[in-house]
Amino acid sequence: QTLILHTAPDESVASFKSAIEERGWPPTHVDSVSHDGVMMEAHKTLADFGIREGSTIVCFPFFSMGELAASRGRPLP
Repeated sequence: QTLILHTAPDESVASFKSAIEERGWPPTHVDSVSHDGVMMEAHKTLADFGIREGSTIVCFPFFSMGELAASRGRPLP
């Protein structure tokens, strides 16, 4: 599922992760967030990663190949 969030640049990455978990359906647990291939540290703000006022962020799930295979009932050896 794709989730579209409107953000403020002074929002912390930790708060952003919580917003994804609260609004995601089905219920979602967020291990990490990345932007342009960079892992976003929870204590920083979105502005620290170049996200500006009025930005709309489209979130989509990323699964490792193992998670994807397991979700389809065919775990990797």
